[in-house]
Amino acid sequence: MLSNPFVFISYAGYITFFFELVVIQFLFMRKFARRSFFWIRLSVCVAVSVAFVFFPTLPIGAVNTAFFFVLAYVICCAAFCFKANVFNCIFYGLTAWAVQHMAWSFYLIACMLFKMDTAVTVVVYLGIYAVTYAAMFFAFSFGHDDYVIHRERLMAGIISAVVLFVTTVLYDFSVLDDGYSVWTSLYAAILSLTILFVQFGILSKDFLRRKSEQLELDKATLEKLLYSRNKQQMLANETVEIINRKCHDLKHQISLLRSEHGARKDAFLDEIEKAVMVYGDIAKTGNNALDITLTEKCLLCGERGVKFTYIVDGESLNVLDPVDVSALFGNILDNAIESVASEPAERKIIRLNVSVVHGYLRIHCENYCGHDVAFENGLPAPDPQKGDYHGFGTRSIRYIAEKYDGNVVMERKDELFNVNIIIPVR
Repeated sequence: MLSNPFVFISYAGYITFFFELVVIQFLFMRKFARRSFFWIRLSVCVAVSVAFVFFPTLPIGAVNTAFFFVLAYVICCAAFCFKANVFNCIFYGLTAWAVQHMAWSFYLIACMLFKMDTAVTVVVYLGIYAVTYAAMFFAFSFGHDDYVIHRERLMAGIISAVVLFVTTVLYDFSVLDDGYSVWTSLYAAILSLTILFVQFGILSKDFLRRKSEQLELDKATLEKLLYSRNKQQMLANETVEIINRKCHDLKHQISLLRSEHGARKDAFLDEIEKAVMVYGDIAKTGNNALDITLTEKCLLCGERGVKFTYIVDGESLNVLDPVDVSALFGNILDNAIESVASEPAERKIIRLNVSVVHGYLRIHCENYCGHDVAFENGLPAPDPQKGDYHGFGTRSIRYIAEKYDGNVVMERKDELFNVNIIIPVR
């Protein structure tokens, strides 16, 4: 016996359909810039939608056109709340319709297969919609960078609109003639999923080609950055050796001069010795590549008034290629130094810890960060105003970690920006 699938419409009218659409559409459009007073705008849209409780049925044959009016209103709400052009709002409105229609079809199948009272029907309804929405969101939206739909995807949108409309009309006519059927509902769900594949180009060769080209470009750029970092390491190595020789010579000269007399001369030599000792404080962690990088960054931090402290088991890094060590820690510390540059003097602090715990190399770096950080795909979003290469430093960090089957987590919490890397030690 078919449980009553229209229990919600009986009490709330078409406002149920409004919420089913607006939730998933706004999830898919979350990356678009919001208009000013976004939450007030959204509240106005929800308040106006109360009118759908009293919205009449508008049948044309077997098709209830009232649902199309609600769909049009949801698309207008998206344009009202997000800084997106009309085509993007329509595209994601059709996406929301396809996902909603899929969830509705699964819900009807459950109602046809199992006899349920009203309370159970409500729970099943909420569960099916939540699972379907989550699955489609993570499959087609979460973590995808190409969320802005350009005109070359116009044909996919037109095809989706036509197929969805025909599917709805045929579905309504089949219900009118034969009543609800598990097979027709399953067919509608599969067709809705196919529409999503068409819309987002997952099945298209062009989509795969563009993705492949982008990956090749990213790989080439990262390799170029790593090569540049290798050259920097060689230069830094030579610089440190020169500084070491100079420090050694100056210390001997100071010792000889101390054999002379004169308080003024002693005071003058003390100042020279202090200046020399700044360059004599060479990092010795047990990893030559890291020593060079840390020494270079210590000198840079000293010049910029940044307090840099580290506790490092350098020998644990010997499992990594020296070039990767230099690039990894160079990028981590460069980003940290850049981040604290705008902080007050007392907050210009960077801490670095490297150790091995339970067979995993653990790298942790933290620095104060008083400004908000926008994240994109788990990494700080690049700033186009800072040049084409801005953002590749963090991508290089992830690239190196994944090269050794590791993982990177970056986050801003309690005004601290944290970089955590875990790499299995083989």
